[in-house]
Amino acid sequence: LSQKEKKNPGLKIPKEAFEQPQTSSTPPRDLDSKACINIGDKNFEVKADDLEPISELGRDPPSHRPTPFGL
Repeated sequence: LSQKEKKNPGLKIPKEAFEQPQTSSTPPRDLDSKACINIGDKNFEVKADDLEPISELGRDPPSHRPTPFGL
């Protein structure tokens, strides 16, 4: 075969490259259940229990339930 007619050996990828790693279904123990958010000159405390999941994490944003008191 000439140089232009060389056979392409193809790409060999091991099966391990396509396997998904197992993930833990429990969250890390060092997470807080609340966070403080500053918007302009106002400070808001957001609790994890106030968040309602809309869909799976990383696909859509969560929706926040309205607070029972005025801010």
